[in-house]
Amino acid sequence: MHGSGAREEILSIVQDIKDDHLQAAGISIQSSQLREKYGEMVKAECQSLVEVLESVQHMEEVSLKAENKIISKGEKLACQYLAILLEDRGVPAHYIDLSDVVERHNISTTTLENHMYKALTDAFRHDILACDVKVPVITGYFGDLAAGLLHSVGRGYSFPESVPPFYSDILTCC
Repeated sequence: MHGSGAREEILSIVQDIKDDHLQAAGISIQSSQLREKYGEMVKAECQSLVEVLESVQHMEEVSLKAENKIISKGEKLACQYLAILLEDRGVPAHYIDLSDVVERHNISTTTLENHMYKALTDAFRHDILACDVKVPVITGYFGDLAAGLLHSVGRGYSFPESVPPFYSDILTCC
């Protein structure tokens, strides 16, 4: 995929994703303020996705880091949608992007080792408990893994029953 035709294809695909999410929000989110907030989230994630896809196109390869970022977009959008939808229904909720938590706490995810899981557990617990009475809506994506998400953890990385044991530690703290 090269040239302006490829760029147009990327833009078209991402526009379809954006339109689908905004349409769902328009149907299901009653509050105009929350709908607008979600719309801004969708636009930001989609713009980021365009940038990643254009980078992939330019480099003519899909690196593991790019693959991780592409995979995470749908999950982030779904979690953002759920958090906004809960808020719209009167349930206090807070979206937590675990990759932001990892970055904020300076945790290296270059190797999947026990000390990394302990650091992740402590950081995630801290952010979840900070939600107080709000329902935490949490992404399963916690950042780039050296060997890539699909290769290190597998397709079910975002399902609590199929990810590393630190999730059960986090969930028991709440």
